[in-house]
Amino acid sequence: MKSVTAKILLVLALGMASKIYALSGSPHESFSCASPQPFSRFFKLQCSVDQAQYTAPTASWSYPVAFIVPKAPGPHRVKVKLSGYSAKPEAFCTGLDWASDDFIVIKPCAAHYPDLSMHAIDGVRPMGWWGWYRGPSNSMRLGLSVSKAAMDLDSDMDAGIYLEGSSYGGTGAILQSMMLRQADPWWGNLISVVRADIPHTNFIKNWMNYKPVDLAWEGYNRDGADIEKQMANGSLDQIYYRVNGSPADTSVIFDLEFFRLCNQYKVACFGTWHNAGHTIAEPGINLPFYSLYAGPDMDVRLDQMLPVFTNSSANHWGNKRGHYNLGLQWHQGGYYIDSDVGVLLPIRYVAQRNIGGGIPDQPSQATFDVTVRRITNFALEVGTRVKWELRNEIGHYGSGQVTVTRKGEVTVPGLTLPDSPEYAGLILTVIR
Repeated sequence: MKSVTAKILLVLALGMASKIYALSGSPHESFSCASPQPFSRFFKLQCSVDQAQYTAPTASWSYPVAFIVPKAPGPHRVKVKLSGYSAKPEAFCTGLDWASDDFIVIKPCAAHYPDLSMHAIDGVRPMGWWGWYRGPSNSMRLGLSVSKAAMDLDSDMDAGIYLEGSSYGGTGAILQSMMLRQADPWWGNLISVVRADIPHTNFIKNWMNYKPVDLAWEGYNRDGADIEKQMANGSLDQIYYRVNGSPADTSVIFDLEFFRLCNQYKVACFGTWHNAGHTIAEPGINLPFYSLYAGPDMDVRLDQMLPVFTNSSANHWGNKRGHYNLGLQWHQGGYYIDSDVGVLLPIRYVAQRNIGGGIPDQPSQATFDVTVRRITNFALEVGTRVKWELRNEIGHYGSGQVTVTRKGEVTVPGLTLPDSPEYAGLILTVIR
C-alpha cells in the first residue's frame, strides 16, 4: 500500500518535462492505492482519498475511487463516471461496472459515502448533487483522481477527459464542468466532453430552497456554478455538452433554457428531450437518446478543432419533446484539416424523419451558423479577414467573407445544406 500526499505529488508533477499534471490542493488530502488487480481484459486499481477535513469529526473512513484500466496498449482516454444518488459503494466505487475497452474509467464515491446518516447535522442530511458539499471535497476528489491517471497510467490527456453521469451524477457532470476549474484551472482545462442524462440542467437558477441542499452548499458563491454566467464569461467554450432528459421529470428540473444558452453563447451542445419523466429514453420516440454525438464520424479532442453549431433551422423546441442540433454533423477523419494555409472542415446535414410523439420530420435543408474553435495551425488574430467556401463534388453551397472577432476562432453565419449523406467541405483561408 502506497500513500502520497497531494503536496508531494505536486513536486513530482512539476518535475515532468513533457507533461505537467499538477496536483494542487490541500496537503491534508492523501491518495492511497492498493496493488493492481488483474482481470481478463482490464485491471482495477483500487484507491482511496482521505478527506478528513470535509467529514464529521467522528468520521473514520476514506473515500474509495476505482480505476478500471484496459489491458490493451494505450494511451487510453479518460472518463470520470459520477454515480447516482443511491449507488452503493460496493457496486460503484469498487466494482467493474462501466468498464470499457476504450477508456480508463474513474469511479469516485459521492460525498455522502458511506451513508447519508453519517453526514447529518442536527438531523439534516446534506445533499450536494456532486457540487459543493460543505467544501470542495467533490472537486478535489475528482481532480486528484484525474491527476493520478495523468501521472501514473497510460492516459491520453491530450484528448481531454469526459465527465459523465445520470440523474444525480448527470447534474454533477454539469456542475463539475464549472467547479473543477475553481479547485484548479488545470483540471478545468482538461474537460473535453460532458455527458449528462436526466440532470438538473440549470441547478442554480432553479435552486430548490431545500434544507439538505442549502446545508451542503453553505458558504459557496453560487455564481461559480451558474451555467449562464459561466457560459457568458467564456469558461465553457472548450467543452462539448451532450444533454438528454425530460421536461416532465419530477425528480430534477430539466430546463430547456440550457440549450438556448448554448445557442446564445456559442457553446458546443447536442440535446434531446422526451415526455417520459425520469428515464433516459421514451419508447416509440425515434431520437438518438443513447448517442453521444449526432453522427457516427464525430469526436471531440482538446488537441483538435471544435466545431460549434448554432441557430439551426432544423431544431425542434417542443415543450414536451424536441431536439437541439440534431442532423448537423462533422467528420473527424483524414479530411479534418487544421493547417498553416487554411482549414478544411467536412460537415453535413442528415434529416431525421418519422420521429413520433408529434415531433415533425426535419426539413429537407437546414440553415445554421458554425463557429470553428481551437484552430491552432492557422493564425487567426482579431480583425483578420477570412474567406469561406462550402462545397463538394455534388454542389456549391455558398462563399463569402467574415471577420475574426475572437482570437483563434471564426464564425461563419447562415450556411445552408440540403439533407444528404455526403459531406461538404467548409474551407477557410486568410485574405492577404
